[in-house]
Amino acid sequence: MMPGRHFVLLCLPFLALPVTAEMYTWTDDQGVTHFSDTAPARHQSEAVTLKAPSVIPMAGNIRQSEKVRGIYRQMRQNRERDKSSRDSVPDKGKSKAQKQCNKLERRLDKIQSQLRAGYANDRGNSLRRQRRELSQQHSWQCVLG
Repeated sequence: MMPGRHFVLLCLPFLALPVTAEMYTWTDDQGVTHFSDTAPARHQSEAVTLKAPSVIPMAGNIRQSEKVRGIYRQMRQNRERDKSSRDSVPDKGKSKAQKQCNKLERRLDKIQSQLRAGYANDRGNSLRRQRRELSQQHSWQCVLG
């Protein structure tokens, strides 16, 4: 290796050290708050103490993301299984509450397919509002009820 490369390799760890700079804040005569790295000469300023950044380990995020994906996958499978069993049972044997639940689920499926198909902003907001209201009804009547 060339001597210049050794020097660069020795300096690299110092580049990774955190930079510390003082920050100051003050309010001028018009009531405007300012932030700067230099203290103003004409105004009284306060030194700003910055908190250390919060660090979340990436491995924990990945594991949590995998758990959530697994839960969604399981919910989708359950929904598909329930949907196929619901479609195979004739309406005559179903109770009134079950019929209402099926109607809500069909309306939710229709709105969801409309949202996936694309929409203008106003129409999308309306569809999301309808989906939210129907989801609440479905939760109260079919899941919790």
